[in-house]
Amino acid sequence: MDTTPSSTAAWWQRHIEAHASSGLSVAGYCARHDLSPSTFYLWRRKLSAASPPKATFSELFVEPPVATAAAVPIELHHPAGWRICLGRNFSRADLERLLDTLQERR
Repeated sequence: MDTTPSSTAAWWQRHIEAHASSGLSVAGYCARHDLSPSTFYLWRRKLSAASPPKATFSELFVEPPVATAAAVPIELHHPAGWRICLGRNFSRADLERLLDTLQERR
């Protein structure tokens, strides 16, 4: 094995990648390849800190927005059985006038 720092790092990188696809535990892989588990962990930590994280994609689910109170039509139900349905564009001022008018008729 070439002992220059870059070749040593490349050598360990190959072992770390081979371990990842081996299906073995670190202890099992190191025993099979006559490696020190503590040195394996050291190089895995060094190489993961030195390399930028790989780009990943996440699936996102976008929920439709919940209707706000202003966007929902208003229905007024009276115990006497009548009902008033107000459209979405019915303003607050119009609602106040309507309620004042209904209260005056009581």
